Amino acid sequence: MSLLFFAPITAIAALYLLFRELMPALHERATGRIRTRGHKPRMVERALEPERFSNLVRQRMQLGLAGVGTALLTGGLLIAKGMIREY
Repeated sequence: MSLLFFAPITAIAALYLLFRELMPALHERATGRIRTRGHKPRMVERALEPERFSNLVRQRMQLGLAGVGTALLTGGLLIAKGMIREY
């Protein structure tokens, strides 16, 4: 029962984090412009503020990869649990 319930939820969480964090970070890294988050977003360009730009991109990539990795790990554990239960 739990495998049928949690496996789709982890897949949805992985897709959400992939499209919310990782894909925009890759695009921002390629274009050299990133928008800060918060109450008053501001554009940060790689040419003007290289250290801040690299920190923002690194943080977003880490968050996206950590979320996707956690979701995939959870999904894998649930699948393994289901396979063990069958035998």
